[in-house]
Amino acid sequence: MRVIALSLLFNVYWVIAVVGQQDYWPLLAVLLAGSLVFDRKLLWVVPSFAIIGILGDSALMFSGVFEFPDNILPIWLMFLWAGFAAYVWLVKDWILDKPKWLLLVAGAVGGS
Repeated sequence: MRVIALSLLFNVYWVIAVVGQQDYWPLLAVLLAGSLVFDRKLLWVVPSFAIIGILGDSALMFSGVFEFPDNILPIWLMFLWAGFAAYVWLVKDWILDKPKWLLLVAGAVGGS
């Protein structure tokens, strides 16, 4: 039940980030801070893992795949990576409990 609730919350977070973009980043910050209720380790996990996605999107922006005003990665996209990092950390035990072949298939189909 926890995984379902966290997944629904992350989907709400994702919609707020993508639809609201620059207008709702303060709400994203509050929601991300609220995730600390679930696990205090998120204080170091989120920056550590989110930086990977942010650097990847920055590379895509500098190579011309993504285009943003002023050639600056938007804050809502950085918050989206932070939220994704928090989500993956909070459901990691459930994910790692699954057979590896199932994770590979789910990642190959769902990831693309």
